[in-house]
Amino acid sequence: CQTVSGGQAFPQRRQGSYKTLARVSGLPAVLLISIMATTIIILQQSALPLDLVRGSLGRPALDPVIGNLVVAVQLVLLMVMQLPVGRLVSRWPTSTGLRWSLWAFAGGQALMILSCLPMAPGLWLVMGAQALTAAGTAAFLPTASTACLERTPAALQGRAMAAYSECWGISAVVAPPVAGWLLEMQGHGVGLWLLLTTLCLAASRLKPGQPVSAIEQ
Repeated sequence: CQTVSGGQAFPQRRQGSYKTLARVSGLPAVLLISIMATTIIILQQSALPLDLVRGSLGRPALDPVIGNLVVAVQLVLLMVMQLPVGRLVSRWPTSTGLRWSLWAFAGGQALMILSCLPMAPGLWLVMGAQALTAAGTAAFLPTASTACLERTPAALQGRAMAAYSECWGISAVVAPPVAGWLLEMQGHGVGLWLLLTTLCLAASRLKPGQPVSAIEQ
């Protein structure tokens, strides 16, 4: 027995394998985008507080209490934005929602770079970065899992959702140590935020393809 997606036949083995998932049109791109987005989200709880309390080039160090408040502001903004942003992106194709979330993440990291420059209104730029990052998170969270399911035949959807969950695990294990190493090596966060901005823009160029239903039509 086989499942057909995008003109390709997939054996209905027990929830499929990684090799089978890699052949699902558009799914690898969605998973790569998910790794990038979850990396940004996770680093807001690890690298961001560290960068704020240490200071960065022209941005003075913040008191740890203030640094924690900045992170808390992002969480509050996410709570406020989740419903309206979720409603907005639900009207778009999931590929558009993912792309806009990456652009918001890139904008947030770019503001973090600008906040490090001498004479820049550092704290205000940091707060702007939190608003954009919260908007990106609000757009990503309801879109990514839907994008995985839309592109995956029913027989493989369990494996696809497991792979999506593993994106969070990969980001949680890899991103904080790498970010911490960059911060220690450079003594500031410019290199880290620049790298994240570049990767977000690169990921936004990926093409997740069309949902299975659209292909079958």
